[in-house]
Amino acid sequence: MRASRLIPVIALVIGLFLIIQGLLGIVAPDAFVSVVRLFQSPPMLYVAAALRIAIGIVLLCAVTGSRLPIFLRIFGVLVVIGGVLTPFVGVQFAHTILALWSSQGPGLVRLFALVSLALGLLTSYAVSQARRSV
Repeated sequence: MRASRLIPVIALVIGLFLIIQGLLGIVAPDAFVSVVRLFQSPPMLYVAAALRIAIGIVLLCAVTGSRLPIFLRIFGVLVVIGGVLTPFVGVQFAHTILALWSSQGPGLVRLFALVSLALGLLTSYAVSQARRSV
């Protein structure tokens, strides 16, 4: 499979992952928080940073031929910036978010998960093939 065909497939997988993450957070907010906690340790923080940068690059590469190129550009750039900043502010940011979630309860966790779900749905729509009329 050529790279030009592989990038939209990978971008679709990213969208589906965000959808699953969002659904997990809505259905089981405690499990969602546990996953966030997992990525707080320094080794996992660097893995998260690398994943974010790679995901952002894939989204930027998927812009060509997408249904929502402006959305993918903006989202891709924000994800890359988040990945670059993660090693520097990731632990402090995660502690702040987890403290906020602990003080506000599962409703706020579900709100964050809803954002993930929406981003996943938009990403999946943006990179999926448009139906062609017959």
